[in-house]
Amino acid sequence: MCGRFGLYASAEQLEARFDLEASARPTMEGHKPRYNIAPSQAILGILAGRELRSLRWGLVPESTPPGVRPGRTAPAKGREWINARMETVAQKAAFRTAFATRRCLVPASGYFEWEGEEHAAPDEPFRLTPPSARRPHWHALDGESVFAFAGIVSEWIPEEGQDPVETCALLTAPAAPALSALHHRMPVVLPRPWEDEWLERAPDASRWRALVADLHALSWTTTVVSDSVNSPRNEGARLIEPR
Repeated sequence: MCGRFGLYASAEQLEARFDLEASARPTMEGHKPRYNIAPSQAILGILAGRELRSLRWGLVPESTPPGVRPGRTAPAKGREWINARMETVAQKAAFRTAFATRRCLVPASGYFEWEGEEHAAPDEPFRLTPPSARRPHWHALDGESVFAFAGIVSEWIPEEGQDPVETCALLTAPAAPALSALHHRMPVVLPRPWEDEWLERAPDASRWRALVADLHALSWTTTVVSDSVNSPRNEGARLIEPR
């Protein structure tokens, strides 16, 4: 799964990398490097037409009734999801509408994974603080300061009469051989030639196979980093420095 990532590219780098329109600038106002992006936080998402939006990481299906848990923005009834498996995203009730109609790119500079066995059900919503016994690793894509995760988007109304919140989940796939010793899943990172296709149409089974083959061909650098990343309150470039 993917439960924490970073984005340290500047607003100017994002505009150039993703061919964003000038209309994207208000969304990036105040944008700064982030090294410990956690579930429930705001993330950037690029929708069809290269439209940049602020999304909440933790997809809440549109069918979820209004009402939030006390002290949180999570739904009082139903669940929120940070990840969706590519193998079941088209069929699972929580994801299939978003997958068919509102896919997005989520810019990232790398992501964290924790070694060791994970005792969680598929598409488990999240645990904010991983067990401290599992060492965190930072995965960075060789030669790329920013790349795109494949995401899906759903609108949810937290309270009656309020504007809907756009929520997002990241897709995951079987891990590439070079990463599988650490964890058996990885986020779907879209090689550049796949980005427009992902935004324009949902892939079928044959296209999924081709995408995963290209995903597994990407080259990664993995660094063991400090346990400080375990707390979402910690921030800064030191979090991705070698342990």
